[in-house]
Amino acid sequence: DIPYEIASLENLYWIAESSARWSYNYLQTADINAAETSGWFEDTGWMPIGYGDTFFTGTYNGQGHTIDSLFIDNDGATNMGFFSRAMGAVIENIRLTNIDITAYEWVGGLAGSITETTVYNCYVSGVVHGDRTAGGLIGAIAESTVDYCVSVIDIQGTRRLGGLVGQSSSNSIISNCRTSTNMVGTSMSTSLGGLVGVQGSSTITHSFSNAQISSNNISVGGVVGFSTTLSSIVQSFSIGTIGGSQRVGGLVGENGHYSNVEDSYSRAAVSVTFSEINGGLIGMNGSNAMVENSFSTGTNISGPNQGGLIGWGDPLVTVASYWDIETSKHTTSGGGEGRTTAEMTHPYADNTYVDWDFDIILQAAEDYSMNDGYPFLQWQIISPNPDVAASPAPADGSSNVPLELENLNWRYIRHPAYTEPAGFRIYINSTGDFIDDDYIWIDYIEDQVLYSVPNPVPDLEQGTTYYWQVVPTTLLPDRAFTGRGDAEDPPLWSFTTEELIPPPPDFAHTPIPGDGETDVPVDTPIGWTYTT
Repeated sequence: DIPYEIASLENLYWIAESSARWSYNYLQTADINAAETSGWFEDTGWMPIGYGDTFFTGTYNGQGHTIDSLFIDNDGATNMGFFSRAMGAVIENIRLTNIDITAYEWVGGLAGSITETTVYNCYVSGVVHGDRTAGGLIGAIAESTVDYCVSVIDIQGTRRLGGLVGQSSSNSIISNCRTSTNMVGTSMSTSLGGLVGVQGSSTITHSFSNAQISSNNISVGGVVGFSTTLSSIVQSFSIGTIGGSQRVGGLVGENGHYSNVEDSYSRAAVSVTFSEINGGLIGMNGSNAMVENSFSTGTNISGPNQGGLIGWGDPLVTVASYWDIETSKHTTSGGGEGRTTAEMTHPYADNTYVDWDFDIILQAAEDYSMNDGYPFLQWQIISPNPDVAASPAPADGSSNVPLELENLNWRYIRHPAYTEPAGFRIYINSTGDFIDDDYIWIDYIEDQVLYSVPNPVPDLEQGTTYYWQVVPTTLLPDRAFTGRGDAEDPPLWSFTTEELIPPPPDFAHTPIPGDGETDVPVDTPIGWTYTT
């Protein structure tokens, strides 16, 4: 079927308002500003597509276009997101930016829950609040595939929270995904993960999380909080800081029975408030839960059942896996073998990384420019160019922007799969046709996320649309070639300035005859003075 073209918020609402349209195919053809949804339905915001008894079963291709500032505030509702529930659907190439979503359960920026659905190349940024089963991208997935998706999210709730997905089950597969997550778990929270809160009978592969998790919670991990039975984490890794109370791990908080971790690692710092059953890679490792060809660097954790690699587990199910006894300050573990920093960093000791596959899976960090000399995964080998910038402010398509615009702002999240930029070239004019060398230069600063250009156009004209573009690049301002180049296909953003209403005319003055004058001759002409 020929897809319906979606170019405006009105078009989106046309889909959402009738369940008869939830089986159609859609193609988004323009960026959409959804900020006005904050005032819809008595301020509860957007009513999701696929809400109620009818699933979304069609296809939606965003073609890389943005839906900005989608808003939901319905803290008693379930299955909340841009989509509510989807089954047998294909959802791809959507960028949801600056979302603000609050609901009770099954909450996500893209969807509340999906079944037998494929999600490909989608991006979400903003804030998600859900009491339980909440994810930056999707609340819950079953028998579904999520591939090449990114979440840059602040998330808060009590249980089953994930930077990407709250709960993954029923042979679902998450692959080639990444998250940058600030997560806050409220009191008595369980199952918080930088990528997935809980997974059961599912797989995560070729993915990573940069998570900052602040909590006093149980089962907290850099990639997965609680990996229940028959699940796998393969060729994945975590960085960041993972906080909790019990069963806290740099990669997995609690790894359940018959769940495996293979060819994975954690460089995350592990911070606990109640020290029991915590480890640099896994907090608690269940029976017959295999850990193979994996490592961690961890941090110092004191108390019972603390491990450099695993807090508690059967050592016999951990094979060819290692932890750094110096960075973790631990010489014992519930599995694995402790090594010094010198033995674990290049050149690797003969008794370390024994029989690991450095031909296909792992890469030796010979020059320490990657992973501080520890091995890394070959899929991490960087693209020749930087990643693109995101989250523009003013938001793309904004109107009534003040003429006294102080800054252009954007976010840049460093990702190991891309080259680190030297800086950013910023182009702006009223045509969108840029002259290559007419730009503003801003330096890239390591670990900085928010960037801005002050006073980008000194004399903005009223009622005018301006186009601007941020080009992350390895080329320095003098354009000296560094062996790489610009980000591929950086987005073109726009905003329109306000139209000022001219002030009313001034008063006339100096009347003839003068104000209050008496004894005026009857033939005196009437006059006044007006000064423009």
